[in-house]
Amino acid sequence: MTDPAENPEEETQEQRALRHISAMADGEDIAGTASRLSNDFTDRLTARIAGWFRRSRD
Repeated sequence: MTDPAENPEEETQEQRALRHISAMADGEDIAGTASRLSNDFTDRLTARIAGWFRRSRD
């Protein structure tokens, strides 16, 4: 089993959020980290919705 931090594609949404929260607590830029987390969530959700539409047309 690989470490999810080494492969972000294998991380769950909760693991990603906790990793980003930990980084912010350790002094990382809060606005930048929150923005990256939000963008990641939006990108993944958009990809899922696009997949639903593609499958519904088949």
